[in-house]
Amino acid sequence: GAHRVSYLVHYYDEHEEKVVIKVIITKTLNTENAKSVADTFIEWSEKNSIDIKHQLIMVNSDHASVLRGVKTGATVRISDSAPNVVKCDIGGDVLHDLQNATKDAFTRCFPDM
Repeated sequence: GAHRVSYLVHYYDEHEEKVVIKVIITKTLNTENAKSVADTFIEWSEKNSIDIKHQLIMVNSDHASVLRGVKTGATVRISDSAPNVVKCDIGGDVLHDLQNATKDAFTRCFPDM
């Protein structure tokens, strides 16, 4: 079945002079596996002229094995494209709760998507 994935970024906004959290992608995938999750993020980065090889610092995820698998998880696949990434996956349950809250809010606001 279909799975909804959300991607959040934390970045320093020079105009607001603070760290901002922004949902960059909420997408329904027909298959939720490490490759599709990583490819979605990498493709978005390319479309938006984000050079993850030089601009991405850290990748975090919830505890799902498809994301955190140490050999072929999505975080490993993304960091393979971005050698400067700090390979430190922290956050776990907090990120999972935030992702679930985002998914719930999106589903309520846009039930047909």
